[in-house]
Amino acid sequence: MKSFILILTLIFLHISKGYGQDKDSSISDLFYIYTDFISDTRGQSCPMYPSCSHYSMQAFSQFGALKGLLLTSDRLIRCGHEQRLYDLNWKKGEPKFEDFPTWEFSKSPLSQRYPAKFSKNITFYDDKNDTTFFLSLINAKDYESAIIEYKRLVHFGEKNKQVLILELNHLIALNAIGEHEKLIFYFENRLEDHIKKEPEILLELADARFRLNNFEDAISTLTAINLHDKYYPYKNLLSGVSYAYLNNYEAALTEFNDVDQDFIYLDYAKSNVLIINSIETFKRKKPYIAGVLGLVPGGGYFYAGQNTTGLTSLILTGLMGYASYTSFKTGNHGVGILAGIFTVTFYSGSITGGINSIKRQNLNKEKNLKSKLLYITQ
Repeated sequence: MKSFILILTLIFLHISKGYGQDKDSSISDLFYIYTDFISDTRGQSCPMYPSCSHYSMQAFSQFGALKGLLLTSDRLIRCGHEQRLYDLNWKKGEPKFEDFPTWEFSKSPLSQRYPAKFSKNITFYDDKNDTTFFLSLINAKDYESAIIEYKRLVHFGEKNKQVLILELNHLIALNAIGEHEKLIFYFENRLEDHIKKEPEILLELADARFRLNNFEDAISTLTAINLHDKYYPYKNLLSGVSYAYLNNYEAALTEFNDVDQDFIYLDYAKSNVLIINSIETFKRKKPYIAGVLGLVPGGGYFYAGQNTTGLTSLILTGLMGYASYTSFKTGNHGVGILAGIFTVTFYSGSITGGINSIKRQNLNKEKNLKSKLLYITQ
């Protein structure tokens, strides 16, 4: 952290001189000096992703000097604390806690929510035709091999008259392995028009668009399914979940409540209604209260339940303030000014950081509730 404070000092000096159009490139050069020549000598790696230096570089690049400085101060205070609040991912072979300057949580549904996909129309096995092996691979969850077998059937012209079953299960396999873009491309460019209109196909297409966060497109796709079609309850579930991710909870509840009472997955709809009610009623903390409490260093973090971060802010701001005071008292005005700048910076950063922590906390609760919403396409 000491080495990074050195970089912040250089940035302060650079900004105060105001070099005009070359300012951004000069700031970048300072960060590259840090990452190339200082960072590797510290003997430890940042537990966050991106690292504090790269986070700061992104913050300055995206938001300018003032907000970039506040965001950087907030990150330095938070770094390594309250790790339960961040998503954990593997980066370059190490577990890292994700935290970006644009800290809004992704709307993306959790991938582990999706059950394994099984082939449609199992009675088709009885025909002992060329697609039997293809369908058996789908049911064995060997989706990659199923896709290869599908390509072999197409290449050698072994498609039989039941084209829908073959094409549908090919889309099921693509969705199951996360090839959502490829599924959309295949739908738009390879499928015949009469196949595109089938409700089972539309459900798989909507599922792919949903998983790519294209919630509006997923809903638009599902509107083509007829009200009296047997797949309409599946449409209700997926449309409702899509509306929920768009924060249109009224429309979501309408979809869930419209599910047929005889539908085999009616419990999904009932569960989703309870979840939507929970999202709408859970007690959200007030960001402005965090701002007011933040007038006492670390107060906003304490309000957010981030006690370690709050204590770090209180100690760091106090030490910086004390260093500035004693420096001026002993006539060391240069160090006093520099310490004073850091005191104001970390103090201001902790206020905005506390506000952002409350916003992040509220969004995280919403995200966790949305991740429990259920739907099925078969």
